[in-house]
Amino acid sequence: MLSVGIPMTDEVNRVRSLMTLMEALLFPALNDEARAAEIGQRLELWLENLFLFALVWAIAGIIDGASRPKFDAFLRQVAAAQPPAGYEQVDGTFGEAARWGSFLPAEATCFEYVFDQAKHTWKPWMETITREESQISPTAEFSSIIVPTLDTARYTALLHTLLDYNRPLLYVGPTGTGKTAYVQRHILSLPAEQWSSAFVNFSAQTSANQAQDIIDAKVDKRRKGVFGPPLGRRLAVFVDDLNMPSLEVYGAQPPIELLRQWMDHGGWFDRKENSFRKIVDLTFVAAMGPPGGGRNPVTPRYMRHFNIIAYTAFDDASMQRIFQTILEWWLRKEQFGADYMRMATSVVGATIDAYKESIANLLPTPSKSHYTFNLRDVARVVQGLLLTNVEDYTGPSDMIMAWCHELNRVFYDRLTDMDDCAWFREMLVGLCTKHFQQPVSKLFEERGLPLGSTGDVDDDSLRRLIYCNFAVPKGKRTYRRVESTEGLQSTMSTFLDDYNAVSSKPMKLVLFLFAMEHVCRISRVLQMPRGNVLLAGVGGSGRQSATRLAAYICDMDVFTIEVSKSYSMADWREDLKAVLRLAGMQGKGTVFLFADTQAQSSCPRRAPRPPLPTPARPRQRTRSRGCKLKIGER
Repeated sequence: MLSVGIPMTDEVNRVRSLMTLMEALLFPALNDEARAAEIGQRLELWLENLFLFALVWAIAGIIDGASRPKFDAFLRQVAAAQPPAGYEQVDGTFGEAARWGSFLPAEATCFEYVFDQAKHTWKPWMETITREESQISPTAEFSSIIVPTLDTARYTALLHTLLDYNRPLLYVGPTGTGKTAYVQRHILSLPAEQWSSAFVNFSAQTSANQAQDIIDAKVDKRRKGVFGPPLGRRLAVFVDDLNMPSLEVYGAQPPIELLRQWMDHGGWFDRKENSFRKIVDLTFVAAMGPPGGGRNPVTPRYMRHFNIIAYTAFDDASMQRIFQTILEWWLRKEQFGADYMRMATSVVGATIDAYKESIANLLPTPSKSHYTFNLRDVARVVQGLLLTNVEDYTGPSDMIMAWCHELNRVFYDRLTDMDDCAWFREMLVGLCTKHFQQPVSKLFEERGLPLGSTGDVDDDSLRRLIYCNFAVPKGKRTYRRVESTEGLQSTMSTFLDDYNAVSSKPMKLVLFLFAMEHVCRISRVLQMPRGNVLLAGVGGSGRQSATRLAAYICDMDVFTIEVSKSYSMADWREDLKAVLRLAGMQGKGTVFLFADTQAQSSCPRRAPRPPLPTPARPRQRTRSRGCKLKIGER
């Protein structure tokens, strides 16, 4: 079970969530007389199945993926008046077997079915996905694509049900499972004449005043002391990373305490007039990860207001469906042949295996704290393949080489230990043999890339597998494999000379192989929408110089801050405004270069509680000669 901040013994909150969800499911029918009359003919069947559906998602909705099959077996045994596993020796009976009019089908777990209120029967969640939802627009950006799956169907349906009934909902799940994307997409798709939206992103630095100002900016004054969204609308407030705010001295989280004040009392105080502001027609939706890694447990006094749903990590079938759909969409759009279309399954399957193997074997340690992997890494591999062009492929084996390169950029570039690098190369060889039936050494040899002394791929082989979009100085820029490192050095030297000719701070760089590799890696990330890169290395290794050259090659401006002794948070905010105006208002490609030496203060940590004052000892009087009287001494 996920740990979300509610005590394991809080059965009352789960029963309350059950009745809340039950009311939300009944709400549409109660307001429609024709539908209520139709339901009245099969009221018993309708009520018992809606109760069963609410029982699954209110009581067991917080259970993680590994525990859900166990709960399904438990529920079916109890419903049949049979002792569940582990309860065989318990004295007593488990009631009588209920005569269900239409019980959950046994082909899958109870979490994979939804009760169809129109047809009065259970059906798989996947049948609720329409063909229109499964189609991807030809002009869609990679970051905006959402492939409908079992998880998207059930989580979106629960969100829709509770939003319509004005009940707060909290999603809890690991990073990269799509919590933010699903909620934002649904809220933005709500009817504009009935709903307004406000998005609040919490971080360790978020204060209560900032959270209050964001929500106050979305409401208008209706009458004295009462505020709300424009009349006739409701305001859906989505709070992302709910448990990120840092703890104050006494262990509270001020932004969360502000939101709890609205939950408990319906508003908060105006900081200027010191009067209470009642805020109406608000509905909160929140998302967060399990506590740990910078996230803090949330007070149960706030969590009790929510219906909580656990986002489980995607299983292999869901991951395969998501990324294979995206890759096949791109292959069709770029008019690749049938041989390439058949490779989509193998490419995605090999990427998922590499991701799972990396999680199992490349564990984070104090010296390797960046060895953290999530589903975004799988997405980055697929996104890297989408940078290539059909005109640069001569056969399906070229796609295998492009996949090897993207896998190296996402996983291999993160490794700092020689043993880890050797393990990754062995895994790469095994994946190519398993999924593509192709030996990696043969693919490298056919393209003139060097092999190790034993005829296998070594570190030097992977280093010379380079892709970039500026290897050919003339003609159309396409993301392709570099065939000659000498030609790449000549091209990059030309860019460096051009940069020095126009820059007020010319750089004198020696473009050896390592330097060219890093420039190509940085330029690859800069080509991607929402691309961000963290350069880890010792001081003086050329991280800033490589970034400036890569930005110039990609026709982007570099923005950096000038830190001095008088540099303050106000200056920092002004610099952020400047870079956002440069990129957003003027539409210029911009690289915000921020070095570790410019970070003057880190995120605030929880301060220790101040010690309680020590009570003074009572004065003691002594009558001895030649002795001075001191307080607290005998």
